[in-house]
Amino acid sequence: MPVVGVDGSPVHAPPDPNHPRLARRGARIHLQGQEMNIFERKPAIDLTRYHFMRELGDLVVFGTWVMNEDQEDTEPALVLLPRYRPPRSVVPCVVALSAAYLYNDPKYCVRAAKGMAKALGFEDSMNTTHRIADILHSHLPDLISMPVDPSQAVVVGTADVTLGNGQKKTVEFLDYEQTK
Repeated sequence: MPVVGVDGSPVHAPPDPNHPRLARRGARIHLQGQEMNIFERKPAIDLTRYHFMRELGDLVVFGTWVMNEDQEDTEPALVLLPRYRPPRSVVPCVVALSAAYLYNDPKYCVRAAKGMAKALGFEDSMNTTHRIADILHSHLPDLISMPVDPSQAVVVGTADVTLGNGQKKTVEFLDYEQTK
């Protein structure tokens, strides 16, 4: 049975690298016509890097960054996890900055909170749904005020350039790496 998101769209779980068919193929998959090794993919969420973390009863809210592989960039996001369950037993619930405006609509926020409560393994009750919706809505300003993913400039090369008037200048080529 396919898993569906709050809005009814299909949600695909990442492939299991221990699955026998993947092991026979060398753990390579085809996505949108491109072949890739699933072990080379970057994780979408890295909870070792966060802007804030708040423990709210039996929930933990992280302000972190999620990887968008289509744009090869990160964006700020809220991540909700249950506090007293092993992380591998639950699916983290993520609200990316690009979708934050949807959670300002009370109807959408409540529907999403109900789906998140179920995904996080909580009972299906009005109290739990209201609590998660309140947490989401109250953390939207924190999400919006989060900085872009922190990075540092690294010099990857230099070049000597001679200008038209005979002046020489040294130019540095920079790349940006995520700070840990």
